[in-house]
Amino acid sequence: MAFSTEFQAKFKDRNNVVHQLDIEKDGYGGSINTIRNLADSPISIRRRATKTDGDIIIAGSELSFKFISPATDISTYDTLFESNYKDYRVSFYVGSNVRWRGWVKPENFKREFVDNGAHYKIDLSATDAIADLKDVDYPDNSDRVNLIDHIDRCLALTDISLNYKIQLNTYEPSIMSSTDSVMDNITASSLRFVKTDEGRIYQTDANEVLTELLKPFNTTLMQSDGNYWIINYQEPSSYYFPSDFGTGVIGARVQNDLRKDISNWKYRNRGSVEKQGIRFRV
Repeated sequence: MAFSTEFQAKFKDRNNVVHQLDIEKDGYGGSINTIRNLADSPISIRRRATKTDGDIIIAGSELSFKFISPATDISTYDTLFESNYKDYRVSFYVGSNVRWRGWVKPENFKREFVDNGAHYKIDLSATDAIADLKDVDYPDNSDRVNLIDHIDRCLALTDISLNYKIQLNTYEPSIMSSTDSVMDNITASSLRFVKTDEGRIYQTDANEVLTELLKPFNTTLMQSDGNYWIINYQEPSSYYFPSDFGTGVIGARVQNDLRKDISNWKYRNRGSVEKQGIRFRV
């Protein structure tokens, strides 16, 4: 597929960093339509986590993009309004780096009149498609491959190809060293994900496969900063292993600290953290 930008919006944050959102279409060869009138908080990303026995194993995400269009220009966006799921891809950049990527969901579009009908306020919704995996069967195979290969096969069903950062340093000391990743040192048979029910044979859905693979390691899968992260949150300061999507190859580990120093952050007084429903894990 060769995606090109059909619609684009840009703005700068308080640190003068450029944020750019591209709405792309496969095979598009026309000029870029620049979206200039943005809402006050034009872009937000939220997680849609799947809990298993109280643990968050898979955390999909959605992006919301809000902008204003003059009523006279609303037809410019007809192709978006009338599109099908996965016709348009969204790529969100902060600086020169991809922060998030997903697919436009036309059925979640919202548009409303403002200024006595002179303008439309449009809310575009996109998803990283991880939540779709519960409705998609794992590919029918009879081989034995590494854990990262199984994860690759599941995430390939989203049609979003991103590289991995795996912050998981569990290892078996009798056969591995501390610099090895379990993701390419442990194998599993694909037949493990074939189920039977009263004589009927069927494939496990991809969401369940990911859960079975990740839960024993207390890890969470999510998209963040243009990568698929697999994180054990009991290792906030350790190492991550990089891996290119679709290769099954795990690179040398890289030291990484997920903790954030907020000592010098400034806050608005909006009540106690208890009243805000915030709890700190110790």
